[in-house]
Amino acid sequence: MPTVENFLTNLPDDKEALKAMLHSLWQERERQEKRADELYLENLQRQKELLRYKKATYGPRADRLSENELAQVLLEFAEELERRPLPAESLPQGEAKPDVRRVRRRKGRRGLSEFRPPSGQHARL
Repeated sequence: MPTVENFLTNLPDDKEALKAMLHSLWQERERQEKRADELYLENLQRQKELLRYKKATYGPRADRLSENELAQVLLEFAEELERRPLPAESLPQGEAKPDVRRVRRRKGRRGLSEFRPPSGQHARL
């Protein structure tokens, strides 16, 4: 691995070669800085998107969850879901019968003359 002293001793004596080397190193540094800025912005956009998804999933409580807490909650939920057996009603069993409810319909309003208070209580007139 080259050390700083080895690098300095191996520098060319030509002024133009030194300028070219310095220029290429400067360009490489600028490319790396630009890439670092792009990665930083991409990271911020992903964090913003994650916060939006947390808000949509957990509502106001999402503001109080850290990323680690959210990951732990999701992991626990997935483990609990895997442990549960499938309910029998969710499994297909032959032909399903339609659920029929019969409702007795009355005409008009309930007759108040038929109303009787519970025993032991007298209606006040």
